[in-house]
Amino acid sequence: MKKLLPYLFLLFTLACEREVELDAPPYEQKIVVNGLLSNENEIRVSVGYSVVALSQDEPGYLEDAVVEIWEDGTSIGLGTYDVFDKVYQWAATPKQGSIYRIRVQHPKYPQVDEILIMPNANAFAGIFYKDSIGLDTSGQALASLTIQLNDPVAASNYYRLNFSYYNDVTAGFLPFTFETSDAVLLSPSTVKEDDGSYLFSDELFNGGSREITIEFSRDIALSSPRFMVIGESLSQELYKYQVSLSLFDDAKDNPFLEPVFVYSNIDAGLGIWAGKIAERDTIY
Repeated sequence: MKKLLPYLFLLFTLACEREVELDAPPYEQKIVVNGLLSNENEIRVSVGYSVVALSQDEPGYLEDAVVEIWEDGTSIGLGTYDVFDKVYQWAATPKQGSIYRIRVQHPKYPQVDEILIMPNANAFAGIFYKDSIGLDTSGQALASLTIQLNDPVAASNYYRLNFSYYNDVTAGFLPFTFETSDAVLLSPSTVKEDDGSYLFSDELFNGGSREITIEFSRDIALSSPRFMVIGESLSQELYKYQVSLSLFDDAKDNPFLEPVFVYSNIDAGLGIWAGKIAERDTIY
């Protein structure tokens, strides 16, 4: 009898199996806005709709929404939909310090109406390159790049720095490895992105001037152009969004990390409405 018990238990378990279908909880679909404004490009905004997580439906784009943008209180018109890139676009380039309002209307979803204040000024005052600052431990010549920041007072400000060198094989700029002792770049609150960019706030130099220096092998780039530095002043919304994206990418394939939710500032929907003022300099 004891030998039969495991088989009887297995038979009972199999006989009691049945499929249970889980119904998705009640959910109101929302408009999803992806609008990242930059002084380097004309305005382009992606508009879609969300679906509940347990649904078999897929989120998609809204091609028939009414999307209007105002600059400093004056309408710059309705967006023209590009069916190939699936974005609404305007023949207007964002300006520093200006206020941009977006309103998205569609009969099936709650209206979205958001405000964005572009960063008022680019704080990157200068970039200085030194071709020879000594030798590293292996005897190779070292060069350096120094970026000077003049942080505006009486406000929290947010920045992104990207360093790249010109690669002859790819005929483009690529990130490279460098050394630094700078407290800003080494701060635990600074986030390094996959493309080598550094995201940081002005918490260590609020309202003051700051020089950030990196050192690297001089021979990493010998042709012309040699290096490019991109400095960006970010709106607070863009800073929070980019930090959350970076943390999300780090956590998505790691089962031991807590889930990370990507930042959204669209109150009646989902997505991001944010901006940056960028400045780039090339070392020849």
